[in-house]
This record gives sequence, structure tokens and C-alpha cells, in this order.
Amino acid sequence: MPSKIKQAGIAREEGTKQTYPYLAGIDIGFGITKFLSNYVTDGDNFPSTAMSGRAEGASGFSGRIHKDELLVTIDGETHYVGLQALQVDMGASNRTRDRNRAKDPVSRVLFKTAIAMSVPHEEGEYDVFVVTGVPNEDYDLNIRADLEEFLTGSYEIDFHVGYDRHQKKPVTIRKKINIVGNLVLRQPEGSVTYDSFVFDPVNFIINNVKHKNLGVIDIGHGTTDAALFINGTIDDRRKDHIISTVATTAVYDALRKLIVAKFDSMGKRIKVTDEDLDQAIRSKEI
Repeated sequence: MPSKIKQAGIAREEGTKQTYPYLAGIDIGFGITKFLSNYVTDGDNFPSTAMSGRAEGASGFSGRIHKDELLVTIDGETHYVGLQALQVDMGASNRTRDRNRAKDPVSRVLFKTAIAMSVPHEEGEYDVFVVTGVPNEDYDLNIRADLEEFLTGSYEIDFHVGYDRHQKKPVTIRKKINIVGNLVLRQPEGSVTYDSFVFDPVNFIINNVKHKNLGVIDIGHGTTDAALFINGTIDDRRKDHIISTVATTAVYDALRKLIVAKFDSMGKRIKVTDEDLDQAIRSKEI
């Protein structure tokens, strides 16, 4: 277990009550935002998209926090997040190619929402230690440093969950999140952590390592990252033990060009979206 997480796991006393920070693993993917914690032990997700909204837009919501009804206010700005953003703007994309998540406004909203979704869905103040990852080739760049700087401090997030039974008074659940620390890993390290440890509400994570030597290939939308591990620790003795190369985006770009050229030869002009290619690959039909 990384030492930074060990330090975060030390109990602190508040009067006679001992409290622990929540440990949250966050992955802002190009299509899906995933979150896992010692509260959300099975993990959950929502589409990686957000757009400007209005607090009044929670009409018809269930009255509780739900990943499919995300309308949040952070730092005075209100956003539809995930599925709600896609439903409000049917033309919106749940993909972003901005890899510097800390500088991308949408990714910042996704991070703060996912962290808040990783703790109990009750109004209150929560201490959270955040673990996330970046592609291998971004690990030694400012991208990691920017992310570490962003994942500090405290913020408040209001979840607009609907209206009272008379449909007159809006209902809001406010959480204050204190980020007490963070750990930014190479993406293959996150895959090993997920495979080799089990989340437990009391003990954070339980070591469950099964393999001495382990090779991990993480095929993402922007990059494919690979790494060799020995006893659960990344082997960085040789450069070719940690690599990044092209991934889904490059394949999609090549396939898109072929399809456009094919239809152009037939005298037809089309626009091919990533979602079109998703469907084509899943159905094996174009």
C-alpha cells in the first residue's frame, strides 16, 4: 500500500469519536467517469460530460442523490452532469480529448462531482483522500503536477435533487469535501490496484496479491499504456517496461477516413461521430 495512503488511514480524534477520511479512486475517462471508494465499494460511473444548467432544472427528480439525476452547483456555477447533460443536449458528446484534466473546465466539474459521489449521500462534511491516474507518457510532465495541485483544499457542492411534495420549494443536499491528500498513479498502476486489493469499509483496502510477475495493458480511448510489475510494484528499471502508444482514438480516426472516402466515392457526404463508430464496431455493420 503506498505510504501516502497509509498516512491518510491514521485515525484522528474529535472529542471521543474517531473519524477516518474516505479513500476514493477516480478515473475521468474519455467516455465514462468511474468512481470507487470504501463507501461505494462496488464502484459506479456516469458519462464524462457536463454543461451549464439552472438549479430550477431539478423538477421531476426523485428527491435523492442519484447518478442519473446530477444537477450540481460548485463554486457558484450550476452544471448538468453525466446522463442529465446528454439528455438536455442530445447533440452533446461524452468524449473529451483534453488530457490535462486539471486545466479542463469540464473535467474539473467531473472530478469534484465524482469525489462527492464517493461519500455518503447525506448533507455533511467529508474528508477524502483521492487516488487517480494519468497515462504513462504524462506522468513526468506538468500534467501530473497540475493534477496534484488541483486535488487539494476544500469545496462545497450542492446537489439539486428536486422539490418538496408541493412542488414549490427546491430541495438541495450540500456536501463539504475536504481533500486531505492525493496520489496520482500511472494508469497501469491503477489497474493493478483494482485487481490486487479489495476495498473494505473499515480497513480501506486489503492486500490480495496473487501474482509475483504481472504485465498490464490498459487500452484507453486516448492512449494504450503498458507496464511490468514485480510483487505489485511497477518495474521501472528499463524504459521498455513502461510504455504509452496509440489507442482507440487513432483507430477511430483511421476508420473514419476510410468510411468518409467510401461514401465520397458514392457521391455522398457524411459526418462520422465516435458514437457512430462505437455502434459500427459493436454491431459489426456500417
